[in-house]
Amino acid sequence: MASIDPKTNTLVEKPTNVRWQVFIAIFILCSINYVDRAVISVLMPSIQSDLGFSPEMVGVIFSAFFWGYVLMQIPCGWLCDKVQPGKVIVGTGVLWGVFQIITGFITSSTLFIVVRALLGVSEAPIYPAGGKLQSVWLTKNERGKGSALLDSGSAVGNAIGAPLCALFVAFLDGWRGALMAAGVLTILVVIACKPLMAHTPENSPRCNEAEREYLRKAFEEEDAESMTAAQAEDGTASSGTTLGKYLTSRSFWSLCLGFGAYDSFWYGLMTWGALYLHATHGLDIKGLGGAIFVIYMIGVLGEIVGGTLTDKWRQNAADSNKIMRRLFPILGICIAIPMYLLSAATN
Repeated sequence: MASIDPKTNTLVEKPTNVRWQVFIAIFILCSINYVDRAVISVLMPSIQSDLGFSPEMVGVIFSAFFWGYVLMQIPCGWLCDKVQPGKVIVGTGVLWGVFQIITGFITSSTLFIVVRALLGVSEAPIYPAGGKLQSVWLTKNERGKGSALLDSGSAVGNAIGAPLCALFVAFLDGWRGALMAAGVLTILVVIACKPLMAHTPENSPRCNEAEREYLRKAFEEEDAESMTAAQAEDGTASSGTTLGKYLTSRSFWSLCLGFGAYDSFWYGLMTWGALYLHATHGLDIKGLGGAIFVIYMIGVLGEIVGGTLTDKWRQNAADSNKIMRRLFPILGICIAIPMYLLSAATN
């Protein structure tokens, strides 16, 4: 599309919005990624009853996913710096579905642990690659909304995963059919998103020159600001190795500690929440689907609103980092209060 420039009275091409199409695709992929993660917790009461797993073995099976996941985090980050991140997501995304289908055939705890660990390995690139794509497709004032789309997929996946499980179980003969159906759905969604994910702004056939120029200009300005900030901080823009800067950065270690605390809440709720509601309050799979849908859809709203507000605050702030530093402790308290109330709930 084009518009008339009032100063020159000439046609000016409007930038396309392919970057937001890419991040809608990322949102969809993150959602299906979390469907794959969430279905096992919703189906675990049935799996545990059918295969005779003890509560201790259930805990090991839940943890096995994260053994593979954490093992591959740093290698995946390195890989996404070397290879086009969208292609990494597509390639590993097919493996999510394959391992999910295989899980539907398993009869022993040992195989369950192995396949869940492999699923963790295959899912590890999604967030490193998604973060890398933000620096490829989005300007600094758009990354709050981009982060919200990337991360809210996890809440949507948890929300829709439970009702989908209930449908799959009802129509596909139990938990095995549900896992296989989730795997097939994953592969189909990944293939559908491939045309958007497999390109950069420079080689995307959907992206016009106006959008490319918009992104180039924004990235050049961002690089200049970063260079100025580095020189003001230590007198040089390139002192020390990248690894050394991370290892000596208080902000980096604080972020790791805070995110570790946050994930202990998030994944604890995701993995053990369904079992708790089933064992303590007697919810069946339909009840679990409804309860988990409500919990995580509220999370989706919080993600989108939070990302939008953060972008606006950053645009209007002289020092955007101060906004981030003030938000983190406030949000930490906002997480701690309902966690306490959850532990005190009686019905």
